[in-house]
Amino acid sequence: MLYQYPRNVVGGFVITFDEYQVAPYAADPQTVTVPYSELKPLINQQGPLVVALR
Repeated sequence: MLYQYPRNVVGGFVITFDEYQVAPYAADPQTVTVPYSELKPLINQQGPLVVALR
């Protein structure tokens, strides 16, 4: 699998990539946090994620 399912955390979503996907094994799993402010234009304003934007 390329990455684990995104986790919803305070401030955004965290995506964790498995070892060897974006870095060597010795670097441990790599994570990327996508802030809600960047996702706001893409989130359905009538959907369940809108509460994260408040």
